[in-house]
Amino acid sequence: MLSFSILFGFANADPLNANYVNDPAATRGLILPTAQTLEKGQLTLSSIELVLFNVNYGINDKLSAQFTSLLPIFPVGFGGQLSVRYKFLDSDKINLAVEPSALIGAGDSGLSTIFGGGIIGDYSVGDSGRFIITGSLSTQTLAGFDSTGSDLGISDGALGIAGLGAQLTLASNFKLMGELMVPIGFFDGTVDVAEEVTFLNLGFRRIGDFTWDFSIIRPWSVDQGWFILPYIAVTRRFDLNPKVSQK
Repeated sequence: MLSFSILFGFANADPLNANYVNDPAATRGLILPTAQTLEKGQLTLSSIELVLFNVNYGINDKLSAQFTSLLPIFPVGFGGQLSVRYKFLDSDKINLAVEPSALIGAGDSGLSTIFGGGIIGDYSVGDSGRFIITGSLSTQTLAGFDSTGSDLGISDGALGIAGLGAQLTLASNFKLMGELMVPIGFFDGTVDVAEEVTFLNLGFRRIGDFTWDFSIIRPWSVDQGWFILPYIAVTRRFDLNPKVSQK
């Protein structure tokens, strides 16, 4: 996905990363990803909407691996999304990252995998690091394989989400956040935008030992009604190698 975030604050030699270092959930906005990776030896555990769980680990300061799936309380087969995020540009104002991914499912018919990926960018507005804009484009191709066949299945198309986000840090432990999520499709050389399922997500983040996100998700267009969906997520970060993961 392509993501951007916004921050305002006091002057800092590295405003973008200085803002993120205090935020255990810095690798995402509310839902959309950011270009941030965990530091080497850091591990985060997240619960999203009390339905999904996410495990994220910092392989080094520019490379993180994460896995997202349903909580194991649901009686369904094993499955989830595995992704690796590489931050190839790490500057004081701009971060850029790529994130190849795979949707993995296992059931009675065997193991199946569908490939995807995205590109993400963060930009710090001003020299304070308190106002960040995040842009992301994530896609899920219609190409993959399963354990019952030997050939790679390929289809002429892909689905994805284009996202634009903003973060405004009001205190060291509090952020206002917003996101616009636009589903898109790539088929037969054309790009289709699903305006009818474009959503706006507005909320805040309370940073602490446990970092909480609270927001409401609603359709972008008023013509689609005033339906809203509450959103909640909680994240806890651990330093498995504190001496290494401290900057």
